[in-house]
Amino acid sequence: MTEIRDDMPSVGQRVALLGDIDRFPQAVIPKGATGTVEYVTEDQIAVKLDETVPSFGEWDNCLMFYAEQECMEGETLAQAFWSQVDEAAPAPAP
Repeated sequence: MTEIRDDMPSVGQRVALLGDIDRFPQAVIPKGATGTVEYVTEDQIAVKLDETVPSFGEWDNCLMFYAEQECMEGETLAQAFWSQVDEAAPAPAP
């Protein structure tokens, strides 16, 4: 069994989704989508997606992870986050 990470991600860290993430009614972000951690607090993580999601304009194209929505009982936001994403390669140069 794979151990889930317990550390919060760092701003600037690149991640890729391990599965589809449904943010009804805005969008379903597909498995493999990549982005960069934009900001981190104890109860929120924002990942700015590489591909534009038109319905995410209100959130500056960020996929939000909120402790109150993501965490199961006894789980930290870091654990919930890392169960849904993995580290990704750096973004290609423009």
